[in-house]
Amino acid sequence: MLLGALAKESAIFIAPLCYTFSAERRWDLRALGRTLALAAPAVVALVILRVMIPSSNGNAAYVASLPYSVRSDIDNVSSYNLLVVAQREISARSHFWLQDIIDVLTSFGTAWNRSPGAWLAASQ
Repeated sequence: MLLGALAKESAIFIAPLCYTFSAERRWDLRALGRTLALAAPAVVALVILRVMIPSSNGNAAYVASLPYSVRSDIDNVSSYNLLVVAQREISARSHFWLQDIIDVLTSFGTAWNRSPGAWLAASQ
């Protein structure tokens, strides 16, 4: 998982899948411990990698050294700080919130609305 997370951040989502396949019951503490032990190095590496890579968009010499196609897009992302990017995304999408919720809930079809019923039936 560590190598996958270093190659692509979204590989960290393998952790819940690992728990799903290794758990023998709904809440399996042993499987949870193994999953956390497997995911911890990947999460730590991602945090360290994020902290170590500086955001140089504010450095004029650095920006001038970039190709025009990259340099022309710098104004769109002034900082790679998570809070700055999140605030920008939220403000850009705030008037589409209802459509975004519908897209999230239906992105994998409409099976999501039957899942709670299946979960309740399986627990009885």
